[in-house]
Amino acid sequence: MKNNVGNIVGNIVRIGGTDRAIPAALLAVATLWCAILPAPPLLASAGHGIASTLVRLFFAPLCHQIPERSFHLMGSPIAVCARCMGCYAGLIVGLVIATAAPARFAVPPRARWIAVAIAPAALQWGAARAGGPDGNLLRSLTGGAIGLVIAFFIVPAMVALRAELRHRRGRRLIAGWSHAKAR
Repeated sequence: MKNNVGNIVGNIVRIGGTDRAIPAALLAVATLWCAILPAPPLLASAGHGIASTLVRLFFAPLCHQIPERSFHLMGSPIAVCARCMGCYAGLIVGLVIATAAPARFAVPPRARWIAVAIAPAALQWGAARAGGPDGNLLRSLTGGAIGLVIAFFIVPAMVALRAELRHRRGRRLIAGWSHAKAR
């Protein structure tokens, strides 16, 4: 286990230097994902009610989609609530940082970062229950902190996965070559 952690940390350090393909690909996917979020009201206003419903149904397992807790466009809620929208936007910001940051700024993520990122959302939720500040902008900002931090866990995990897959493929090629040579 200790060696795996060391490999992951090594991969994190390389992200800012030589291996930007993974964070760049993740950034492209996250950007496309966010581009879909305003689709339901836009599709509905263009007379594509079925397509609008299908987009909402796609996001339904991921978000409660309560209209009062969602940003609205053209009088209709977007595909996810404000906090989810903030999480996705924060993820994009984190991926931009992971893609653009020089290697000297790359640091291994710490589990406590998640607690620190979730704390504002938890405090906002508790304050809202007690009659304190509430609103979609505040929900979105607290979600943004979560998404930003999550990016710093996703990128090294994907880099480590890529390295592991390359390693396994290399072992299979060597094993196949050795087996063919023995014949």
